[in-house]
Amino acid sequence: MEFQRCVFLKEFDYAREMQKLFTRFEFEEDEEYEKRTRYGKYGIVGEELVAYELKNIFSPIVSLYNIRIIYKNVSAQADFIIIIDDIVVIVEVKNLLGNIKILKDNTVIRIINKHGREEEYGMVSPIIQINKQSNIFRNYFEEKGFKVRVVGIVVMANPKTIIYNDSNNADIIKYDMLSSFLNKYIKDIQENFGRAINIGKTLMKDHVDYDFSSFHYIGKKMEQERILPSMLSGVQKSLYEQLLLFRKTLSKELKIPICNLFTNAEAMTIVNKMPKNKIEFLGMSGFKEKKYNLFGEKVIDFLKKY
Repeated sequence: MEFQRCVFLKEFDYAREMQKLFTRFEFEEDEEYEKRTRYGKYGIVGEELVAYELKNIFSPIVSLYNIRIIYKNVSAQADFIIIIDDIVVIVEVKNLLGNIKILKDNTVIRIINKHGREEEYGMVSPIIQINKQSNIFRNYFEEKGFKVRVVGIVVMANPKTIIYNDSNNADIIKYDMLSSFLNKYIKDIQENFGRAINIGKTLMKDHVDYDFSSFHYIGKKMEQERILPSMLSGVQKSLYEQLLLFRKTLSKELKIPICNLFTNAEAMTIVNKMPKNKIEFLGMSGFKEKKYNLFGEKVIDFLKKY
């Protein structure tokens, strides 16, 4: 057999994913950025563990990372897609704190230990999510003329997570069991490996790249840039525009990205509040001691001209 191990047509790249995650968008508040990167990092680490498991499967299967397709104006995204002959496995990766309990009706509950006491929390069911995604991919393959069986699987990537599964029809496993899960579909002789490659290439061709964070914050930026200036008076609007130009100059002078200085919404706050000293500067939402030490006096001096 020419291929003796998993073939990645679209690979997971840890450095690239981390770089995308930590790219900060102009209208992203400090709290939003910290929350997004903190939880996003867990997700990327979890995906790295799954990619490692797949790369160490010594069977001729085809894998793709982060595939998104649009079928009849509805999108479906898979963290990983694994193709084994006429089986296509759609993988949803979760790297969550605590343990997981799946009830008979597929309701998923998180169990988190707090100060030696277990507390249960409801959560959006990844099983329902993967079933929805699988159905869209199933219809997509049918339209493309591929006679395949689509299987959805949720993979928990936290090594410490314990899964309590009371459901008879919920496929949810730990990442280190992925190889065993796939083995039941892997045949000794795979006559359709060429077709698996063809299916993978078709998915790559139809893949629609989509960065949720980028889309969200660009949309937010456009909305704010359209609305904010209209909320200012004539004189204020002129000052607002000059302040944005000053911010650009400040960014070059301090060698700090514009988005890390102050957002357009915060610029409008400055125009409305017109801080005259440190106390008033720190009294504005989003402006703390660190920002004052960095550029607070420069902004106050700029405002004194108006």
